Amino acid sequence: MVAERPPYLVLIPDSEVYYAPEHPMDLFFYNGLWFTRHGGRWFFSADFTGPWIYLSPRGVPPALQHLPAGHRGAPAGPRGGAAGSG
Repeated sequence: MVAERPPYLVLIPDSEVYYAPEHPMDLFFYNGLWFTRHGGRWFFSADFTGPWIYLSPRGVPPALQHLPAGHRGAPAGPRGGAAGSG
């Protein structure tokens, strides 16, 4: 997907993470970097168009690991809802 401009971003309540609600994939912006999940794995990039670099589970920022429950893209777990919900 090629975009001409950065996607519209919304701050996720109770977090420091922004997400792109109109983007077809889970696309997040946090601490100056872009993040996405694909196939249960995290990737990051300095630009929203990529290139995307695999991010090991240990490298995923806590702010992304602990998205508010029910939020789109939040991983399943104690604080996260099912991925793709919300």
